[in-house]
Amino acid sequence: MIYPITKEALRKIEVFNEKATRLFNSTFLKEALKSGFKLKAEKGREVYVTRIGPEGESVDAFFLTYRLFVQNNDEISLHNMAGLYESLLIPEELKEQFRQVRKQLNQFLDSDSIFVINNQKLTNRGIQDTFLYGEYAHITPVLRASYKSWVSNPLTKTMLENELVYITGAVLHTIKSITLLNEEVVKNLK
Repeated sequence: MIYPITKEALRKIEVFNEKATRLFNSTFLKEALKSGFKLKAEKGREVYVTRIGPEGESVDAFFLTYRLFVQNNDEISLHNMAGLYESLLIPEELKEQFRQVRKQLNQFLDSDSIFVINNQKLTNRGIQDTFLYGEYAHITPVLRASYKSWVSNPLTKTMLENELVYITGAVLHTIKSITLLNEEVVKNLK
């Protein structure tokens, strides 16, 4: 069965997939595949840590696009796409698949990471948001202060940067799932 779709809804779906493709083809993602760190510690000596993975301009470029998916004020944010899916005249199965993918991501983001700073357990979302709004996009004073505190310690900085790559991987997995759903929706809607 073919379902109707507005030009505006179709445009949002197409923009979502275009921006997602930009992330999937990014230098950041290629570098993230080999992400990690090396730690060198000897008794009585300084600890050395070396980060492996994305850095510099590839990180800046990546987060410029990534933020479109996680900031609720953008039309292609996961939050706003959920509203779009609910408004579409599409099979309930496709809506439910979207709901489940988004629910799983939110559960992951709201879960505790392995990190505790100042006796506070950090959530995956907290790490993502602190980097995003403390360094890469729309700086907020509180998160900027937390970010600066975290990166003042080289070991903490390296481990949290690595964790951020892991977190973005989970978000990208969700974005990929939604791009595939979008393709299915478009097939049935045109």
